[in-house]
Amino acid sequence: MFVVAMTIFLSGLSGAGFVAVRVAERDRAVSSALSAAISFQGQVRAVRPEGPLELQDVLEKFEADQVESVAVIGPHGMVVASSEPFERGRVEPSPALYAAVETGEVQTSKEDSYYEVFLPVRHLRGMRPKCPHCAMFGHCDCPPPDPWGPLFGDIVLRLRVVPGSSWLWHWVMAQAVASGLVIVALWAGLIRARRTARLLWRAETEKRRREVLARLGEVSAVLAHEIRNPIAAAKGQVQLALEAAGLQPSEMTARLGTALSEVERVERLVRGLLDYARERPLARRKVPVREVVSMAMAHGNVGDGKVEVTGDLGADVEVDPDQLGRALANLLANAVEAAGPAGRVRLSVRLSGGALLVAVEDSGPGVPEGLKDRIFDPFVTGKVHGVGLGLAVTRDVVEAHGGTIKVARSAELGGAMFEFTIPR
Repeated sequence: MFVVAMTIFLSGLSGAGFVAVRVAERDRAVSSALSAAISFQGQVRAVRPEGPLELQDVLEKFEADQVESVAVIGPHGMVVASSEPFERGRVEPSPALYAAVETGEVQTSKEDSYYEVFLPVRHLRGMRPKCPHCAMFGHCDCPPPDPWGPLFGDIVLRLRVVPGSSWLWHWVMAQAVASGLVIVALWAGLIRARRTARLLWRAETEKRRREVLARLGEVSAVLAHEIRNPIAAAKGQVQLALEAAGLQPSEMTARLGTALSEVERVERLVRGLLDYARERPLARRKVPVREVVSMAMAHGNVGDGKVEVTGDLGADVEVDPDQLGRALANLLANAVEAAGPAGRVRLSVRLSGGALLVAVEDSGPGVPEGLKDRIFDPFVTGKVHGVGLGLAVTRDVVEAHGGTIKVARSAELGGAMFEFTIPR
């Protein structure tokens, strides 16, 4: 609100300055016109022209400061004489002329580079010759001679005044520029402050998320360590019991098989917790992308025939091939499981600038909309028997390499598309 209020105030201040200077310039033009009109009438009295032609000669020789031209306008707006000869005989179209005739007051109009000032006068003294009878008295009350005709009555002087350069214009321009700079600085500061606040909010959110994950990792590590050994012992005993039960199917064999599968499920959970909680320092080395893909196929137990691999596999990247291979293996295993036996899975690798882009797409049902924002959080999964740690580990590995990962819908296959980018 403060920035908006300051913008309105400074804009209004600049606008008021321009208006005030324009009014002062107009008043100055009127003052110059009045002084020039007085000087012109003095020359007319001195010359005492006997008709319009002699008056034209006076106008063509007349000069005044800032006055570009002077014209004598008679009845019906016709220019009788002008310092610009081509105007003589033309009709003045300006509405300000008729306003001056009707009101008897000075009128002005602003043109491109000058002001037109219209001065209504009763008559120009000296516009007729003195008759010999009245010459001795210094005045003449005789009727006007024919050369002047109706011009002996009311006429209007039109003066075109060119305003000179004024320090006021420089001042108001400087004020406008300063106000503009202040407005730009205020808005730039506001935008930068909002951007900084947004970045701080994101950083704070990421910090809280990592703190929660760190506490979760500590608890998971302790829990996994405490139950790992009992689970291993129980698994061994169940396996021995199965061997002792013989090869013949029986109720005992079925129950022991169920117990063994559940123990193995708990074991996978514990292994996932340990893998998620442990520190994973990167061992970077330059390897071709083909080596990372091969390790991912091996870790994910994914056969070559189940995945369509495209892209530049011979390009070299400096990564930890084991960790990145395991991260990619999680994506491939999930895609193969989601696509089903008859589905399609495609792994695309391409280089863009200084980054490696890897995309895993499948033809499965895709990630539900409600899970897209949380799919990389620990223990969030769309599977019935899933643990929800594979994608969390994948994200941590990708971010440890300085990259980013996102999920979307595959435009071609119709299922999920997981894409991560890692700087080369």
